[in-house]
Amino acid sequence: MPAVLDEEIKRTYEAIRAGDLTWAVFGYGGPGQLAVDHAGVDSDYDAFCGRLATDDAAARVVSNSFEVQVRFAYRRFEAEENGSERAKYAFFVWSPAYTEFREKNKLLRERMGLQMVVQHYDAEVRASQRDDLAHAKVVAQLGN
Repeated sequence: MPAVLDEEIKRTYEAIRAGDLTWAVFGYGGPGQLAVDHAGVDSDYDAFCGRLATDDAAARVVSNSFEVQVRFAYRRFEAEENGSERAKYAFFVWSPAYTEFREKNKLLRERMGLQMVVQHYDAEVRASQRDDLAHAKVVAQLGN
């Protein structure tokens, strides 16, 4: 069964679409409940990746829980197209390389539930290591 989605997710998604926020990272606010973990207006892509990518070995030792390892995110990018600025959006799925197979199945269910709220994006970025989040790779997926 997919996680229960916190109402703040919808408000945060709408704020990103409106340009009031730049990004949000979604994690687990409690057992089986997806919630907004962090959100911001800054354009520091590396800081955003640091919030998303929970590849910290210490976190894995403390809790091998699916809910600690997996994160989702939504980010607005500004792109120039035909001489004008245009917003493009990326939906991120972070699942560390050590995530077990049965947990990856749960990830698919959680992703589908979250995408019922986060419906519009130009690219889905699936990442299991920091290199997958390289700015140039994401921008290429967005078609910039």
